Amino acid sequence: QGGLFSNEEDALVITRPGIYVITGMVAWQGSATGQRQTRILLNGVTRVGESTSPGNTGTERQSVSMVDRLEVGDRIQLGGYQQSGGTL
Repeated sequence: QGGLFSNEEDALVITRPGIYVITGMVAWQGSATGQRQTRILLNGVTRVGESTSPGNTGTERQSVSMVDRLEVGDRIQLGGYQQSGGTL
């Protein structure tokens, strides 16, 4: 049935119902200020997320995972947010 990724929706679109394990990872450039958030969204709603307050200037990696029963047409996206006050 083709691939799962849809450029139009910037998401993975489920083409076959079932139980899925979804994992995403984001690497942030180091900054000792602000917070970082990484999350998995299901149909535009946050399903699982991780938030941290960095304490050093080294590269920070965040990963999120979920296991869920998904249906045809469900959309999965990986989201990231940071508030360091600068571009990371």
